[in-house]
Amino acid sequence: MNANPPKHTVNQILRHFFEPHQADRLAVSAPPSPGLSGVPVWLAHDQTTDERFVLKRIPAEGEDGLTAWRHGLISHLHAAMPDLVGCPLPVTRREFGQSGCPTVLHTTTGDRWQLLQWRPGTPVGKATNPEVTAAAAAVAQLHQVAARFGAPSPGQSGKGWAVRASQLAALAADGWPVAQHPPTTALQHTVAPVAEQAAAIFADCGGHAVALRWATIRPPALPMQPVIRDLWWSHLLFSAAAAGHRTVTGIIDFDAAGVDTSATDLARLLGSWQLHCGNPDMVLADAWPEAVKAYAAIAQPPPTFWDWVQRYHDTTVVCGLAQWCYWILAEERVFPHTATVTGRITALLRGLPAALHRLRTG
Repeated sequence: MNANPPKHTVNQILRHFFEPHQADRLAVSAPPSPGLSGVPVWLAHDQTTDERFVLKRIPAEGEDGLTAWRHGLISHLHAAMPDLVGCPLPVTRREFGQSGCPTVLHTTTGDRWQLLQWRPGTPVGKATNPEVTAAAAAVAQLHQVAARFGAPSPGQSGKGWAVRASQLAALAADGWPVAQHPPTTALQHTVAPVAEQAAAIFADCGGHAVALRWATIRPPALPMQPVIRDLWWSHLLFSAAAAGHRTVTGIIDFDAAGVDTSATDLARLLGSWQLHCGNPDMVLADAWPEAVKAYAAIAQPPPTFWDWVQRYHDTTVVCGLAQWCYWILAEERVFPHTATVTGRITALLRGLPAALHRLRTG
């Protein structure tokens, strides 16, 4: 993973988004809560106007055409929902290099940067029913607006389930990834016993048959539209009011956005809350019936929608945990924020038995 550049380099990068007099007013700091990806992020605060911005490196796998499409989507959402989505800012000076996207800065080191308006608020890991309901309504409104974004995506449409089916097929063929050599890092020492435990659960719960079956199943023709595809609870911000009275103040991180079914967003959001603090034995729609009603009242999804929200969630638990085990134990990937990574892995392990049971019997 790439390390955050030093502040003087960040200040130089910011000068390509701002006029010199404004760039000189910016106070730069690292965010208090790092993300899982390890992509460098900086906060910039104009201490005269009190405006705030997020400077973020674009993931290496994101091509300019797809990034331009995502920035267009963000700008479209911002125009209709400025209180929820911050828009990307254009590059004003391009001495570092040229880009076909006006909101992407290329540097001489090969990095690409984006600057977005900051949204206030705090993610809530243990949300109350009213807060989950408010979140579902906000996501429904976002989906309604996103569905009107007409620019064709340069990425593959509906690839979420295709990727999932491929992962399940690999699990059926290769088995659960476990350590093949003695662990050498602290993260591997933590994950190796988790992988062994997950492998035992996978075997005891008929995981091979589950993976083989769901690798060949295709979802019904759910509507396709622009969606976020990485809407974890940590990407949805709430006001600072007391618990139960918070309002949604921001939806952030569109770096995985693409055209797919909106069921992926609901599965990710509700599923992440369930894994973090809920009862993993419960079906998502039963755990938050008010949220289901709030989303349905606005978005009016088809009858099969919530069944597939659950199936996307359950297969995410299985494939997500297996992917983490493979990355860390087989590929020996290094992640800068190990506590966040181990927390995610522990949550997925907690949900694995119930997910496999539902996939086996559903």
